[in-house]
Amino acid sequence: MAEAPLAVCIIAHAHPAFTKGGGEMAAFREFTTLRAAGHRAILVAAAEMGPAAPGGRLLRHGPDEHLYDPYGMTEDRLFWSDLAAREALLALLVAQPVQVFHIHHLWRVGLDLVAALMEARPDARFVLTLHEMLAICAHHGQMIRTRGRELCHASAPALCANCFPERTPRHFALRRATNIHWHSLSVDREARAAQKAQKPRVIWLTGLSGAGKSTIANLV
Repeated sequence: MAEAPLAVCIIAHAHPAFTKGGGEMAAFREFTTLRAAGHRAILVAAAEMGPAAPGGRLLRHGPDEHLYDPYGMTEDRLFWSDLAAREALLALLVAQPVQVFHIHHLWRVGLDLVAALMEARPDARFVLTLHEMLAICAHHGQMIRTRGRELCHASAPALCANCFPERTPRHFALRRATNIHWHSLSVDREARAAQKAQKPRVIWLTGLSGAGKSTIANLV
């Protein structure tokens, strides 16, 4: 018996018609591949579209393609300061007739938007692909020191302030306090590894936007 077609809403921090970074290219490739395979795919992507528009700006870009303006987000582009703009985007997403939401990046999407969407659509499944670590690293999420270019293995207020001397350690302590929340799980790491007969590993791919990180991750 043939599998029923999926309906997926892909949310991306950018659209390749405007920028050519690896994350937006991966999201658009997923969009076109799903459609070519007979599934319903809807792309909702951020794009800066002219002067600032308080309250948000939404634009249809093509069949099942929508653009939203990230104006109205906080300086780090991880939360929304313009609540009207966030609610307008949330209403668009909630109305999509899909079973799955696949979110590429949290930057220019917003942690608060994702949380609100998950609460509004408990019937849907959510997939999150992080193409960088902006939630814990202010250096474009690359986890590379600005001085010396060494790989950074963890974030810490003093270390982050050393990379960005114009900011205080307190700034990074507060940034982490609002971005990172520990969630206790009933299934721990050891139980999950035993269940799947796999040994968990994290692979860090670092590099500038467009360097090929997402392409390599997709092949791996």
